[in-house]
Amino acid sequence: MATVRGVPLEQLDAITVPTLIMHGREDRIIPLEVAVRAHRHLTNSQLHVFGQCGHWVQLEREDEFVAQLEMFLDATGGSR
Repeated sequence: MATVRGVPLEQLDAITVPTLIMHGREDRIIPLEVAVRAHRHLTNSQLHVFGQCGHWVQLEREDEFVAQLEMFLDATGGSR
């Protein structure tokens, strides 16, 4: 059975709520391919990859992280 970080892909396929995945291209803890695979199976997801960024995108690229999150929340009707 194929998994993403131990979660069966079939479970990800069942998630339909808007989902934002933000990932650092140089993340040495969780490879970018994990985020890409999750994005492929989360039918209502957006993937934003931060260039020249490691695992802690919210710290390493705080302003861009917040801007992406705010755009996602505005587009999906989420609250801030």
